[in-house]
Amino acid sequence: MMRGFCVEKIAKVLDELEAKRLLSESRFVESFIRAGLSKGQGPIKIQYDLRQKGIGEDALPKIPEWVSVDWVLCAQRVLKKRFGESLPQSFTDKQKQMRFLQQRGFTQSQIQQAFSDEERNRKD
Repeated sequence: MMRGFCVEKIAKVLDELEAKRLLSESRFVESFIRAGLSKGQGPIKIQYDLRQKGIGEDALPKIPEWVSVDWVLCAQRVLKKRFGESLPQSFTDKQKQMRFLQQRGFTQSQIQQAFSDEERNRKD
């Protein structure tokens, strides 16, 4: 019994919902990825949150939203939203912005590429 409900009945109802395509792990993952992206989260954070929900990393490559994401562009958008258009003026400012992206769940290579692309675009 789970919270007053019979485990067998719960399993039966869940199976029926899946058979009717009203309950789908892949649709949940797609929705969760979109929500994470809209919050400015990177791949590490989204993967961690999905693991907390019982979704393994093996489900991600099957999801078109996950494969098609340009994580560097996402990191640049998050930076601009939080810190504005101007590049960091000092090493300390750059470190602060890099830590911010790291806390949001972006990889070190994505963070470095986001800054190098931004600097290159500003010089052109």
